[in-house]
Amino acid sequence: MAERQGNAKTKLLDAALTVIREKGYAATTVDDLCAAAGVTKGAFFHHFASKEALGVAAAEYWTAVTVPFFAV
Repeated sequence: MAERQGNAKTKLLDAALTVIREKGYAATTVDDLCAAAGVTKGAFFHHFASKEALGVAAAEYWTAVTVPFFAV
C-alpha cells in the first residue's frame, strides 16, 4: 500500500509541474491536478493539506529533479 501512496504523490507532483506551467498557479485547481495525475481528491488531500502545500512541494521536487541535471 505504501508503494501506491508514494506513486500517487509522485503523480501529483509530476502533474503539478506540467499543469501549473500550462495554466499558471492561480488558474490551476485541485481538480485539474487530480485529473492530470489520475488520482482522486481523497488521494490529493491524503498527501497535501492544500493547493499551497502542493505548490511548495512541487517547487522542492523541481529542485531535486533538476539540480543533478545542471550540476557541473
